[in-house]
Amino acid sequence: MVNQQPSPISFHEFLEKDIQRLSKEIQGKREIAEFKNLPERELVKQSLNVFSPVQPPAVSPPASAGGASDSSLPGYLQGAGVKPEIKFKIERLLDLTWHQGLEKGIKEAQKQLPFIQDAYHDALVDKLIPELKQRGAIK
Repeated sequence: MVNQQPSPISFHEFLEKDIQRLSKEIQGKREIAEFKNLPERELVKQSLNVFSPVQPPAVSPPASAGGASDSSLPGYLQGAGVKPEIKFKIERLLDLTWHQGLEKGIKEAQKQLPFIQDAYHDALVDKLIPELKQRGAIK
């Protein structure tokens, strides 16, 4: 008797579909006058709205130009003043996103405090920009 288990879907497949969808959204936004001159970071942030019916906050905490680290968190979360629990929540949201896709990660982030939502969104954009550049979705 052969075990009939479905083949597992890798997280890369989820994320690959989401990145393709995000790339199309970015291309569409580029054709709209109000988005033409947006910096790439803002263009990506605005395009992520396609994965969520709720608009993200318009103002994000500024990213610091502080020292680089191997963390996936924005620079303003690298300092000692940020509680480890907050960093952990954001890293957990990013991990969820990489394994289950943008929609699930964003949906889960919406259940968090606004600061965590903003930081997650910033970290997500920072991680997506190099991939989107490589694919030619942004310059």
